[in-house]
Amino acid sequence: MTQPHQKDFSAISISRQIDRIQAAFSISAREAALSTESDQKLRTVLSDASAAVTHLKTNGSLTKSRSSALYSRWVRLLNHKDQYRIHARFMQIFLQAFNENKKHPATLDLQLYPYSALLRYEHQAGVLKLRLQETVIRMPDGQIRELAQAIGSEDKTAVSHVLSAFMKNPRAQELLEYFNKDLPRQTAPTRTKGSFFNLDEVFERVNNTFFGGKLPKPALKWSAQANKRRMGAYNYRTDTVMINKALDRRKTPPQVIDFVMYHELLHKALGYKTSRSGRRQAHTAEFRKYEKSFPHYEEIEHYLNHLRV
Repeated sequence: MTQPHQKDFSAISISRQIDRIQAAFSISAREAALSTESDQKLRTVLSDASAAVTHLKTNGSLTKSRSSALYSRWVRLLNHKDQYRIHARFMQIFLQAFNENKKHPATLDLQLYPYSALLRYEHQAGVLKLRLQETVIRMPDGQIRELAQAIGSEDKTAVSHVLSAFMKNPRAQELLEYFNKDLPRQTAPTRTKGSFFNLDEVFERVNNTFFGGKLPKPALKWSAQANKRRMGAYNYRTDTVMINKALDRRKTPPQVIDFVMYHELLHKALGYKTSRSGRRQAHTAEFRKYEKSFPHYEEIEHYLNHLRV
């Protein structure tokens, strides 16, 4: 997906704001030292992010949404006393140490996040996608290199040893508490497992295939009753995806329910535009372009239009 213009930063979803920040850090990570150009780009994107956080605060999201609250804390941390440079330096040291391990054939895609998982990684088409919790920026240089080499060697015991030793550091605990203290409560979990489809599994599959696994998970639920009126819906206010119970049947092709989930996640990823009259526009030209790029789009649309409920 193409990146929006800088002036529209506050209008896009949190996941796309994060993508812009991560893209700027990925560029700086390939440098031996932070260049003036990369430093300025990071300053600009984080300034835009700060304005977006102010918008989230104004509309009350920071007291209602855990993902919004975590994003806000992340942006504040990166801007505080130029700690974005520490973040960038961690990535540079890690990438250099990882590349020194010639045994590993994969290209590294490294990103740091404010969310709870300390480490997640997966292999995908010759790329090692590595996601670390932002707390790791407090690692000493030697420990950063140890972690990079352990991951590059795929030595899980060594990885666990380095992370366990690091998390005993009071500075690590301090930063972890900063992210996790007094977050908005999560709503009670809804039932996502239907008779034939599990919405959690559908989300993970669609998120990994079409959004690079980067889209924060919304609340997922089935409709109360099967109906023909609406196959799915996304609620921007509550960050909830609802899927029509009519699709939870044995004969529903998996790609059909995947498409309905994809359609609703596009709403989350792209957000909506507000016209001059104040009307929300969710199905924009950009939205339709991505929607129609889904494999076998026309056949799936035909199936849904002729679904008997």
